[in-house]
Amino acid sequence: MYNSKKKVIDIGSKGKYFWPVLIFSLFVLPSYTMSKFSEGELRGIYLYFSYYFIEQFLPGIIIMFLIRSEEDFLFYLKCIAFCVFVMCLFGFYEFITSSNPFLAYIRTIRTVNSFGTNELIEYSDESRYGFSRRVQSTVWHPIAYGDSLSMYIILFYIPIVKAYTNKKYSKLSNYLYVIIVMALINIVFTASRTPWIATAVSLTLVQISHLKNFFKRNFVFKAALVGIAIPVAYMAIMELYNYLSKTEISGSSYSMRIDQFNFIINAIGSSLYIGFGPSSIDSFYKTGSFADALGFESILFVFLFYYGVLGLIGLGILYYTSLRNLINKNGKAFYRGFLVIIFISHFIAVMISGELRTLRVFWMIYSMLFAMQEINTAQLNLIAKEKLAKAKELMFS
Repeated sequence: MYNSKKKVIDIGSKGKYFWPVLIFSLFVLPSYTMSKFSEGELRGIYLYFSYYFIEQFLPGIIIMFLIRSEEDFLFYLKCIAFCVFVMCLFGFYEFITSSNPFLAYIRTIRTVNSFGTNELIEYSDESRYGFSRRVQSTVWHPIAYGDSLSMYIILFYIPIVKAYTNKKYSKLSNYLYVIIVMALINIVFTASRTPWIATAVSLTLVQISHLKNFFKRNFVFKAALVGIAIPVAYMAIMELYNYLSKTEISGSSYSMRIDQFNFIINAIGSSLYIGFGPSSIDSFYKTGSFADALGFESILFVFLFYYGVLGLIGLGILYYTSLRNLINKNGKAFYRGFLVIIFISHFIAVMISGELRTLRVFWMIYSMLFAMQEINTAQLNLIAKEKLAKAKELMFS
């Protein structure tokens, strides 16, 4: 309804936006067409564009075309904020009641393969850091839930920072403070170290980069610092407690990383360059090695196994070119600064936990900021042209 009267398709001016996606597509397509467990040839290309492309990139592409002004940007930010608000409410419900109706429904329809193994991998029953339940709300995994919230929180800080210099953002920023606090609590409830670290680092960077603005409201500044410290301090205390009590905490470890690396090197063999393909995980249901295959905890391992060295190169180009689009552009650095911080949060998540599913969240936020940077640059160029025209008039008059 909001966009029903807009003519939104304008691909010609968005070349810099699409280049990262197109280059990335070229580097991973060999895995879809030639690797051992892919469907092969045209079927593989179809699978890439009908599943991976639509799932990861299309939402961001759509919203990028729809943003034509700051009002549009704020409209979609409000929509996302409302969704996060509902997700956090459900997260509180899940934590208080120790139940998740969505997950319970999935359990009723789970399937058992021909080898008698359940194909549903359950995480919510695991206890960690003194929590009896790891909150995941409507997301498939607690870590993915926390990683997504860590990026959304930084997006919500944009109107908050603007409110310090423009009162028209004050009312919205007050609502966003509430949602940020709710999101921080949900991140703690995930009992996952990766989103705790990602959130602490990204929020610290926001505070440092806008230190002058935050010091205008001491209470807000102190509250934000407390929000940063809670999950990290809690993690450190629990780690120390487990060390002194000589008990092991569940989750990832350095030895686990070594085991994963050895498993990949032994399994990948001659498929080092193009990997096993996007459907390769299904084969490990049959071999009994599924737990080892699923245990990849870094995007380096995941992409090397699925898409080989070419996939890793493509992923690096995707991140590098998307960042360069905003960092090297003329104009104000306001949106660029937030994009870099969101990227750091996302990069910490994919490197430590391997949650590439959060790429869709990163790409959607990146698309929004790319659109705003384009609008901002166009406005500045227009102002510069108007000043130049006035200067010429004065000169000749």
